[in-house]
Amino acid sequence: VVARPISTKVEHRVRTPISSNPRTIGEYIQKARRDRGLQQCELARLLGVWRATLGSWEANHYEPAGAVLKRVLDWLGFDPGNRVSKTNN
Repeated sequence: VVARPISTKVEHRVRTPISSNPRTIGEYIQKARRDRGLQQCELARLLGVWRATLGSWEANHYEPAGAVLKRVLDWLGFDPGNRVSKTNN
């Protein structure tokens, strides 16, 4: 048996570039999360969803719906009734 040396190289995941002009709910979520310095697991915990669910929104595979959509919009500071972001007032 030949022993192989253990690699000490750490692989880092490449961060997906964020659009400076988000067009989808997933892009808005990802941009706001990164702007606020949160990891996916942290935001998922705040919103009460699985990290994988949040990741699928950010990848535009799915969109939040129902009560979860309301929590996401509240977290983003967006009031769909006014169609104006609360953070821009």
